[in-house]
Amino acid sequence: MNKKIIAISVLTVFMCVFLWAQTGTPYMIEDKTLVKAYKEGLEYNEIGPSSETDYKAWVDVVGDETLYDTYGIDIYGIDTEIISDSLHFDIYTNFPELGDPDTKEKVGFYEYTDPWLTPADLFFSIDGNDSVYEYGMAMTKDNQGSLYFKPTYETSCDVFASHTNWIYGGRYDHLVPKDVPVLITGGDTILGKGAVHWVGLVGAGPTYRIGVDIPLSLFGDDEIVVLDLLYGTAICANDVITGSAQPVPEPATMLLFGTGLIGLVGMGRKRFLAADKRRHAQIKRK
Repeated sequence: MNKKIIAISVLTVFMCVFLWAQTGTPYMIEDKTLVKAYKEGLEYNEIGPSSETDYKAWVDVVGDETLYDTYGIDIYGIDTEIISDSLHFDIYTNFPELGDPDTKEKVGFYEYTDPWLTPADLFFSIDGNDSVYEYGMAMTKDNQGSLYFKPTYETSCDVFASHTNWIYGGRYDHLVPKDVPVLITGGDTILGKGAVHWVGLVGAGPTYRIGVDIPLSLFGDDEIVVLDLLYGTAICANDVITGSAQPVPEPATMLLFGTGLIGLVGMGRKRFLAADKRRHAQIKRK
């Protein structure tokens, strides 16, 4: 075989393997979103409040990183050969499904309600426009797993309007500050039910993996162009994570592409040699 063909074949296979490896990197969406530390009148310096009146900091996590930290999100299902019938998120976080146990509210003298500081709901879009998250997934409570179209919601500022002594994440994206949607209050349509489940993890790093499954049939004929996602971790939005993912070819598809490319190169060489042979034959006859 010609050395050029060998080189092209090796390069093609290497590219396929390299791209395959990239699909397995940790956290398709990394936690790189900065959040605004609120409340006005208090200072947030990544440790806690003080007597100063400066809260200008844009930080990754507001408050206790061992509780509010979300590490990253993996997404499956935008590659149809992985999961052909559902969209799946794996969210890696330290925030528990039952919420912050230190935020129980007193009822009477001795009884307390469940923690009111709960996980945030999940918001995303599939049309490539992240200025509007047209889908929302309820992550807790009685409607857990419900998928909403054009959800109405409360932001972290709405939730904490009456909690004047709390420091929380009020906005995200320090370049174009935006309020953080955290709690679904309704929607134009409840499209159906998915599944949400917390799995405890052992060792260093995140404490929980939140698995979210959404049947692709709930999107009807709408295709996933670009998946834009936002998760506030908790309704206080103390660690906001945003990011995008696009459908990409599966390793098997890339390998097939590489094989086809090699075949086309081989066919081209075969035709070139045949034409060259005919040309030499004509010259010889002359």
